[in-house]
Amino acid sequence: MPESVDRTHARHSEPETEPAVDPSEVDLLREAARAVLGVEGVLRLEPRLKDILRRMDPSNFRRPEKQKVPDGISVKTFGTITDLTVDLAIRSTSRALPTAAKAQEAIRMVLREGGREPGRIVVNILAVEHG
Repeated sequence: MPESVDRTHARHSEPETEPAVDPSEVDLLREAARAVLGVEGVLRLEPRLKDILRRMDPSNFRRPEKQKVPDGISVKTFGTITDLTVDLAIRSTSRALPTAAKAQEAIRMVLREGGREPGRIVVNILAVEHG
């Protein structure tokens, strides 16, 4: 006979809120964003819905660390390993795979220079535009 699962906690739990951003991670995100924007073929970081909502949330106006986080980039740290995800728009004259590989390498360099061990580096190309 299968065990029953208590789901009351899931039904009545508070909605998840985004944790406060560590100032050292804000600096890392800004440096990684600059490095990625320096990659040939990259037009811009693409804002995600989460980024737009963060900017519109009045509670974040009192939290300057939340306002300094660049759009289209996020970081997760697990002990000594740092994972980073970036969402990009690239030029139509650029090839997606080589551009993504260069962006990944730029991020790895930023992580290593910051004394972090690169983990999973995800580059999502969300738009290809003339520019």
